[in-house]
Amino acid sequence: MLRLKSILRRAVLRPKCMRPHTPHPAIRVSWIVGVLLTPVCLAAQSTVTSQTALRSEPNAGAVAQVRSGASVSTSTTERGWSKVTLEGYVHRSVVGGRRGSYSISVHADGGAYLRSTPSRSGRVLALVADGSGLTKVSTRGEWIRVRRTGWLTASVLQPSEPTVASRKRESKKKSRCAANARGDPRGASRSSRGKSVRRHHCGC
Repeated sequence: MLRLKSILRRAVLRPKCMRPHTPHPAIRVSWIVGVLLTPVCLAAQSTVTSQTALRSEPNAGAVAQVRSGASVSTSTTERGWSKVTLEGYVHRSVVGGRRGSYSISVHADGGAYLRSTPSRSGRVLALVADGSGLTKVSTRGEWIRVRRTGWLTASVLQPSEPTVASRKRESKKKSRCAANARGDPRGASRSSRGKSVRRHHCGC
């Protein structure tokens, strides 16, 4: 009887064998893959300090003449060139059909003004060359909000002080980007299939 009690006491007091917790390799791999696949949306606002050409590629032909004071989003800088995105409004009277991967294009002999607001009194951000492709973002009455990405010489760019509104926009953009990678939005509407009439630059 005493021997049985001794055996039971040792069994109760014997420390349990606890294996240290080791993360499963599959969990670690999936976490790393998730980080690698999460899109990085790093864009800084910059101001153009002097009129300069926006080019489709470094040292390539100009697609627009960007005015001094225009605000652009900068994503990459390499070898003296910065990749930027310019956004504004053009009047529908100077808009043509698709061009390459772009949903619309400029269709006016003298080019088209890109304005900061959907109004003829809006500040001119750039003069977009005839035939240049643009990405359609939205429509407001007779005006179309467009976007164009290209390259500017880095020396003409100065970092902008972010406003409250721009901080909110950037925060929303980063949230959307982290949730799901998104390409350039394409305009839902397409230009008519009929032959368009080339328009002269009207100062729109």
